[in-house]
Amino acid sequence: MMQIVEKGKKDSAYWDSSAEDFQRRVAGHGWNLERDPALAILKRIGALGPGARVLDVGCGVGRHLGAFAPTAGEAVGVDISARMLEFAAENLRQHANIILQVGDFKNPDAALETLLAQGFDLVFASMSPAVEDLEDLRRMSACSRGWCMVDRFLEEQDELKASILEAVGMDVRDDPHNQGERTKRLWTLLWEDGYCPQLEIHARSETFELSADALMKRYERNVKDCNAEKRERIRRILRERSENGSIRSDVHVLKATLYWDVRERRRYR
Repeated sequence: MMQIVEKGKKDSAYWDSSAEDFQRRVAGHGWNLERDPALAILKRIGALGPGARVLDVGCGVGRHLGAFAPTAGEAVGVDISARMLEFAAENLRQHANIILQVGDFKNPDAALETLLAQGFDLVFASMSPAVEDLEDLRRMSACSRGWCMVDRFLEEQDELKASILEAVGMDVRDDPHNQGERTKRLWTLLWEDGYCPQLEIHARSETFELSADALMKRYERNVKDCNAEKRERIRRILRERSENGSIRSDVHVLKATLYWDVRERRRYR
């Protein structure tokens, strides 16, 4: 039976309030990750062998855990948001080898420390704000007896989204999907700490044709703090772009997959 262990509430309010939007967007994109470059790399390097013990840091509503569970001996998901894990528990109810624990990976309490100390063959983090500095990377490495991986966006070129953010006074470079410099910094920190990090970059293009309401939901996370006036400004832009009830959005994405084997350290540094 899947377990959910709840510990700690620090800084969880934002992510709790975002959970429904994450669930909607993940459901909209589907759960099939067979073509996901990060999973292809994990299979290639043998990090998802039969019976592997996997930790997903900032697992959200459980999208990657669902891909890990069929092969893993045990898949553990940690997230600061109890609401995210409620969705994850429902999404992953068919898997008996998943444990979900509420906790702050950046500031683990005693219960989370105990869990992390049990050791994992793979420690994985996708777009997780819990992995941003050297201390976080060292914590990931300390948890692992094999591989670590950080998967995140480098850049999202979405002209429609950029015009909406600009219209409400936001900088598109503050979007969490535009994190190129952060990823470069993580590679440098790992290298300077004596690891041999590898970085692969993947590009993809997508075209969406959605209604104004559907696009408003798609961008909800970016505009959730906007007041009523700014929201109306966004709706006006979307209505102006609409043709026959739908809006075309062409998106080009660059993603980075950063991974390292904790068993391989540089001797001379």
